[in-house]
Amino acid sequence: MNRIGTIRYRASAVVVSNNELLTVRLQDPYSKIVNYFVPGGKVEEFETPSITAIRETWEEAGVRITLIEGSDLVVTYPFTWNNELFECTTTYFAAVCADRSIPNDHVDADYNLGAQWVPLDDIDKRMGFDPNILDPVMKIVTEHFL
Repeated sequence: MNRIGTIRYRASAVVVSNNELLTVRLQDPYSKIVNYFVPGGKVEEFETPSITAIRETWEEAGVRITLIEGSDLVVTYPFTWNNELFECTTTYFAAVCADRSIPNDHVDADYNLGAQWVPLDDIDKRMGFDPNILDPVMKIVTEHFL
């Protein structure tokens, strides 16, 4: 059994526009499994979670966002990435964007297969692989966008 070796502090943006959720398709480098996630990543030294969510959404999807004040939701859960088990504490934020265009030539990391808008009705199907991620995303969507 894998033991949690690393604690990771993360931030993610739950961006909704026209009844669709902004997602990024990420391929685990070890397992090669592709799943849909909301944009997000590691909170860097001297960053706040809100700055991380904005930065990561730009880096991963090429979309500029505005966070909704008071929408933060903090969740801690185990997550395996690249065959390493992490204890993740993620701060999720509801966010909106003025321009929902996703650049065709946007490049992030090799494991990022591109951003995509997903209809809100399909979130369960696309993100249901991990309830630890799906549940807070659905909570933010329900509280701030429905």
